[in-house]
Amino acid sequence: MILSLLLKKALPFALTFVVGTALGGLTWLFGGSEKKTETVVVTRTYDYGSRCRVRRHTLVAETKPLVILFKPDGWWSWGHGAGQPTPVRVLVTFGADGTVHSVEQLDHFELPKEITESAKHAAWRIQFEPEKINGMPVSVKKEVKINFMAE
Repeated sequence: MILSLLLKKALPFALTFVVGTALGGLTWLFGGSEKKTETVVVTRTYDYGSRCRVRRHTLVAETKPLVILFKPDGWWSWGHGAGQPTPVRVLVTFGADGTVHSVEQLDHFELPKEITESAKHAAWRIQFEPEKINGMPVSVKKEVKINFMAE
């Protein structure tokens, strides 16, 4: 009785397992030359809505970069035969409302106070179109170089 149980159930299972393993090994040995590629899709999730129940949508972000329409130069009186200073780098926060929100000096070396103040004053007068993500304007921080003109 135990012998008949082994012949009916265990033997077919063992034979199927052995044959499947052998076929899998042959497929791996001879059929594994194809390159496998992965496709990665990057999406960003944004929550929006004005109702009590906010629905979450998964959207692919479409961005329009910041466009600087007008960047004024700084003005400085050079004195007698002094060379031109290096352009001053400032970090400008461009607001979503189309105005400059803050200006910070990035150069850490000593510059005359008049030059840094002139650069900051010029940065406050930059005209731009704000960056947009999915048609909505957003605030961004960008490094800007302010050049100088002689008076």
